[in-house]
This record gives sequence, structure tokens and C-alpha cells, in this order.
Amino acid sequence: MDDDRFFAQEFIEELRSEFTVLFHNTSEDAIRSIVEDESLDAAILDVMMDPPLIAPLSEVKQGFSTGVWIFKKIRDHAISRRLPICLLTNRDPGTVLEEIAGLLSPRELFRVQSKEIEPEKLRLLLGEMIEASHRIPPLKEG
Repeated sequence: MDDDRFFAQEFIEELRSEFTVLFHNTSEDAIRSIVEDESLDAAILDVMMDPPLIAPLSEVKQGFSTGVWIFKKIRDHAISRRLPICLLTNRDPGTVLEEIAGLLSPRELFRVQSKEIEPEKLRLLLGEMIEASHRIPPLKEG
């Protein structure tokens, strides 16, 4: 999920060498896809995107934390499905980690990466995250 397909294109091309890729450029479409599409193996979110119409600007910090806002909305769903989420950022990854401190468990499912990561390294990281997600025991009911 990125609001700039031009920027995302290099990542999309590399990821397509191993995965089926769905691209969404709105928060609403990304949330809908993550929640409704049970075939997804992972999701990548851009941290800084246009603010969604459904979120108060203060919650998305005028777009500087839209991906974090999406992450918070879909986190419980991602955990229940064991769906890895990678947040890409132009900001300092440490700053983003501070925003979501306490929400990164299980650690195998969630990562924050600089957008300067090479596309091949992102593909490998995503593959590792997907493999690790399969080793997480299912949640117990009740």
C-alpha cells in the first residue's frame, strides 16, 4: 500500500518475481483488502501517505503517520491471521517504532524498514517474515 505507484514500482516488480502483488493507493482500499482477502500472505504499508477520509487528521498526523494509523486498525486482524506487516518509511525507523511501541508483538509479524531498502532485500525480508509467521502457534479460542 503506497500512495505513489511510481515510487512503489521498483518494489512491485521485484516482489512479483516471487509473490502475487496487489497494489492499493488509498487507505480504505488497503484496509478492506487486508481484512477481506484471506489469500494475502503479507502486507506492506507506506507510513507517510495522504490522510484517509475516515480518519481525523490529528490521528494520522496530517499524513505523516497514515500507515501507522492503518497498522493500528488492522493489527488485531493481522495477529489472528498471522499476517506479516512491514511498514516502510522515509522517516527515521526508530521514530516510527516509538509510535507503535508495545504493538510489535508477536515480533515475527511486524517490521519497520527504511524506504531506502533495496527491492531485493525487501523481497527476502518479506519471505522470511512469511516463513516465520507459519511457525507462530494459532491463537487459542476462548
